[in-house]
Amino acid sequence: MSNGMSDYLTDPQDVALSPLAFLADYPNIVLLIENYETVMYTILGVVFIGIVLGWSKKSVVFYDYDDMALCFGVFATPVAMWFVVYYLALSSPIGNAVVVGVPTVLVFSGVLYKTWISGVRFSLPIMLVAKLFLGFFYVLAIWQLLSPSGSSRDGRKSSRAMAGFFLMVFTPIIASLVENKTGVFFNAKSVSGRGIKGVSQIRKGLE
Repeated sequence: MSNGMSDYLTDPQDVALSPLAFLADYPNIVLLIENYETVMYTILGVVFIGIVLGWSKKSVVFYDYDDMALCFGVFATPVAMWFVVYYLALSSPIGNAVVVGVPTVLVFSGVLYKTWISGVRFSLPIMLVAKLFLGFFYVLAIWQLLSPSGSSRDGRKSSRAMAGFFLMVFTPIIASLVENKTGVFFNAKSVSGRGIKGVSQIRKGLE
């Protein structure tokens, strides 16, 4: 009996039936999947180091509020563009890739630019991983606040409450890692959400 994914994907019968059969040609990807816990702990360690360096002012996590917004956008942009692809009903895979990929690459380029001008050099990879990791979870929490998961009304209410609480606690932490409290395209005053409970506290957390 096979114990690992690599063994599973080398069994001829399993390879023919498995939707993951194509991974048999990419042993490095299989290795990453099998060791996902190690990869995750490594990423968390890098993020922790980045946050510590940011809090101690030995490096810069977010150059300004625009940099922070761009980090959110790296994950929000492809989701938004997939909605565009869905409504346009494009039949070309290349067209879909262009619609989703080009804006995402542009936003990511903005993150790289902001990270570079912040003055980090040696710690650039660390700060890049840290800010994107924080951006991912922030966007995930915002998504839960706006469109909470749950099969029942109480479940959705609970998901929204948890997301709101997370944002209220997490936003001041994010704001403390912003070097320059300015932003041409995004700042604390940009945060508005009438009728959404907790948004005013989130806005105060950014100030």
